[in-house]
Amino acid sequence: MQTIVTSYQPLIYLLNCALHQTQPDRSHLAKTDFHELERQSDFHGVSAMVGYVLISNKDVGILDEEQQAFWKEAYYHSVRNSLLIDRELEQVCGALSDAHIGYVKLKGSVLKHYYPKSGMREMCDVDLLIDPDQTEQAKNVMTALGYTVDAFGMSKDDIYSKPPIYHFELHHKLFVESYPDFFKYFRHYFESMSPVSPDGYERKMTDDQFYLFLIAHACKHLHRAGVGLRVLTDIYVVNRTFALHRDYIDRELPKLGLVRDETNLRSLSEKLFSSPESTALPTLSREEENLLVFMLRSGSTGTFEQRIHNQSPQGVYADAQDLSKNKWYYVKNRLILNPKTYRKKYPFFYRHKIARPFLPIVRLAKKAVKHDGKVSNELKNLRKVNKKTKD
Repeated sequence: MQTIVTSYQPLIYLLNCALHQTQPDRSHLAKTDFHELERQSDFHGVSAMVGYVLISNKDVGILDEEQQAFWKEAYYHSVRNSLLIDRELEQVCGALSDAHIGYVKLKGSVLKHYYPKSGMREMCDVDLLIDPDQTEQAKNVMTALGYTVDAFGMSKDDIYSKPPIYHFELHHKLFVESYPDFFKYFRHYFESMSPVSPDGYERKMTDDQFYLFLIAHACKHLHRAGVGLRVLTDIYVVNRTFALHRDYIDRELPKLGLVRDETNLRSLSEKLFSSPESTALPTLSREEENLLVFMLRSGSTGTFEQRIHNQSPQGVYADAQDLSKNKWYYVKNRLILNPKTYRKKYPFFYRHKIARPFLPIVRLAKKAVKHDGKVSNELKNLRKVNKKTKD
């Protein structure tokens, strides 16, 4: 078992205790580095789960006053945010209904209610899928509620924020065309859902639909820059609490190209979180271990280094990170686009093949004119990878 997996053993054990509502054994935590536990929990977005376990079992008796204060803050801050977001979500959904706009609750705002305790499942953004023909009306609703429009009409979702903590993403489609299998499969998801509210404007995915979207969304990020342990706790909770029809899901996964990923993610979540009585690490296949190592290095939002890692042919299942080789794959893929993407973003270059060698220069020039800092930030991250490679 790789060293990084062993270093995460206390965190995995405490997440087990949280999911099963069991008291941790003091002897299992006697040698725990709690400062490292704080870092790992924050990196993976699971501080509230760990905090709940540690403050709910005071007789564990291994935390000093500073540590007790940290974990209390982690959990109660999440509980407070959860209550505030629930109230705000109710107002937003009510306003959407009043404007005759259909909507579907997505991701964390649904998942958090299936965890054992309120506030245990952290969330930052609130995601809703809305009627794709009503984005302008939805923008009017959000601005009337005091939200600032952070992004509109630029991608698959429109982004709104309001101090101090509210961030809403209103999706008019679930995936963009650059993920063709996902885009095609989920393109008409909104129309396929039945209304569940008395006024007919709130719609809801079936449990099977929700699970398929959860897996697809997780894998989109997994194969880009990575995802962390919270995805595995989500998958574990859904498989334990939702009324899933496995035969249906098994028929649909090949259409998404997700048979391998879903099998490994589900197996990994079950092996990690179904044994709260012991800290012993489960027996993993080589593929599962490589996947777990990749996820542990990724954290809740992924990292640039993991994005470089994914340039290898094996991607998330690769044994080791050959950064020196993978970074050149990354640079090449960033500069030389797949011709399929030309038609929409660069139609001139799609029509005139002779001009395509000049497209990287045009793209860089456009980025430089925008002054959005993305190019300089990307170059800075590449320099960090260079330095790590040399070290």
